[in-house]
Amino acid sequence: VSVEVKNTGSETVTDLRFVRYIDPDNTRDMGGNFSTTQKVVGTILADGRAIVTAASYVPDSYSNANGGKPLIFGYSSADPAAIGSFGLSYLEPEGIWDDRLSPVGAPSRDVSYSTDSWIGIAFDKAVLHPGETWAFDFEFGLVVEEPEHLGDED
Repeated sequence: VSVEVKNTGSETVTDLRFVRYIDPDNTRDMGGNFSTTQKVVGTILADGRAIVTAASYVPDSYSNANGGKPLIFGYSSADPAAIGSFGLSYLEPEGIWDDRLSPVGAPSRDVSYSTDSWIGIAFDKAVLHPGETWAFDFEFGLVVEEPEHLGDED
């Protein structure tokens, strides 16, 4: 998804945040569990890309039928991008300014939780001047493998 935010006004806008989150019930429609194992695979600071995954519990009816372990992922190489996941059973962040969606409050790389919860991505911009455009890309997707390769140049 490509996002462009343009300040069409005559005043400077401050403290902007763009957030998207999902409650990944990967295989629930096939009799699987509501809970997933969520993991921060990469961070902008450590890896140059932010990646979070939500993996289905295996075995379940999906893996028995298809032989795979589905992972829903969130990804961006835009800087700054903060990916959040957390180990409490809430289906959404506690508002747009939830600290778990900030570079300071988001879980560290390789931290994982197993619960029925959300994964999300946030982008922050301190100042957007009149006529200025702020652009970034991100994606959510479903794969049947670990997505560490996302963003690699081949």
